[in-house]
This record gives sequence, structure tokens and C-alpha cells, in this order.
Amino acid sequence: MRVLALDTSMQHGTAALVDEGRVLAEITFLAGHAQAEKMFPMLDALFSLAGLGKGDVDLLAVGVGPGGFTSVRVGLSTAKGLSLARGVPVVGLPSLRALARTLSPAGGRAAAFVDAGRGEVYAALYDLDAGRALVEPTLGEAGALAAHIDATAGGDYVLGGDGLLKYGDAIAAGAPSARVVSTAFREIRGSALAFEALRVHAEEGPSDVDSLEPLYVRPSDAALPKTPLRDPSAI
Repeated sequence: MRVLALDTSMQHGTAALVDEGRVLAEITFLAGHAQAEKMFPMLDALFSLAGLGKGDVDLLAVGVGPGGFTSVRVGLSTAKGLSLARGVPVVGLPSLRALARTLSPAGGRAAAFVDAGRGEVYAALYDLDAGRALVEPTLGEAGALAAHIDATAGGDYVLGGDGLLKYGDAIAAGAPSARVVSTAFREIRGSALAFEALRVHAEEGPSDVDSLEPLYVRPSDAALPKTPLRDPSAI
């Protein structure tokens, strides 16, 4: 099964084309606030690198957040549009789950911390072997969330994400049981999202496109993108 995975929840966007256990192509790009402008040129480049046509996708995977209010919607709108235009099923997953898999490709337990601005972080803890959240995506103060996750984990686990850049000391103090992953590996990999989506699709089936919505965690006060997205059926 060939999977196109997209995540635009953070400053870096990512996309990958995966065929079962093989990564065919993967792109990570610094988009900042230009996710909408860069989405379709990036997808064109991705398909070119993989040597695939636009109709060669069997499953779509998309990160639904939490993250930037507008940027999350860019990836989600693109995936939903492609699903409806091409009749391809879609699996929506928390972006923190994809980051957890990025941090711990071999499985086990992993905690993802992402800078949420306003002095807070988004964080979650996953048992990747069981495919479930031990702490659902949550917004709060870094040290307090780290302590809560550490107590819930109850032992060895990995921890990482860009939340460590600003709040590393507070997180480390609150999570003494964690093995901290270098911040060099703080961005979501599209392939990690694709592999998680393959598992969910096999065990639970696809998401309902009509009810698939952003996972903001923090109430949204954002506007929609100023640059309209290209018609997904045109790619």
C-alpha cells in the first residue's frame, strides 16, 4: 500500500511517500508562515523524486495537530481535498504521535514536547508498541507537564521535540527517568507519520473525512490562510 503522508503543524512541514516498509521519498522544509504557498510545489517535487504519478496513492495520512492554528489546517485541508477528489481513504493522527515515532523508531514509550508559545508546551506520551496514548496531547507549563508524564511513564522512555530548545532545563528537571533525544531530531518525519497511519488503517480502518478536524488543544483565535490552496484535484 502506497501512502502519502503530510504534516504542516509546525514551523517545518514534512511529506513522505511510503510503500509498505519502504520510504520512496521524503521532504522536510522550513515553511514558517508560508505552508500554504509551499504545499503544492513540495508535493510536485515529492512525486517526482519517488517516480510516481499522482494517481499512485492508496492511502493518505495527515497530522491533525496540535500546532500552529493556520498551518495545521493547511495540511488537513489538502489531505481532505485529495481524499474527496481522488477517492482515497485518509487517516488523521495527532502530530505528537508522529513526532513520538520519529523520536523512537523502534517503538517503546516516547514523549513529545513542542513549543506552543505563550510560555507553554504541547506534550503527549505514547506507548508505540501498543499504539495508544498514555497521556493525550495536553497544553501546559513545561516542568509540570514533564513531571506528570514522568510519573505516568513509570520508568524508562525517550523524550524529545522542539520544546526542549526553550524549556530544556525545566523538562529535564521534571522528567528524570527520560532518555532525552538530541534536539537535532526535533522535527516530525513524514515517513514516521506514514508508518503510524498504516498501522491504524490496518487495525481500525480510515478516518471519516467529513468529521476529521484539527486537534488544536488550545482554543483557536486564528484566521484562515491568506493564500488560497490550489484545487487538490489538480495535482
